[in-house]
Amino acid sequence: MNAVLGTLEYGASSIVSLIHPPVLKTLKAKANNGVLAAGLLVAKDSNGDVVAYDPQGAAPLNVCVGVLAQEVDTSRDNAAVVLRHGTVVREKLRVGSSAPNAADLAVLESLGIFAV
Repeated sequence: MNAVLGTLEYGASSIVSLIHPPVLKTLKAKANNGVLAAGLLVAKDSNGDVVAYDPQGAAPLNVCVGVLAQEVDTSRDNAAVVLRHGTVVREKLRVGSSAPNAADLAVLESLGIFAV
């Protein structure tokens, strides 16, 4: 049996690099939490909802769980596609509005996410 269970387009602006097959998971995003950009490192809040990762923040916001594969407007959508394992395009990663530093990249590597 051949079936298509879902699709994800990989375009020129894609966050996910095809060097390694990605492991993507759809997680619940915190409602009415603004627009979360593709490439944003994310954490889960105390309710288990996806929010921006804050390495200087209090737990659990300082625990990265992955990278957003697509932009999410949380005023309209509460589903976030998060890369949990694989490779990402380093230049497209964001921690808040900044590029990740060496410590952030090390956190990603500990999750099995490699920036290329």
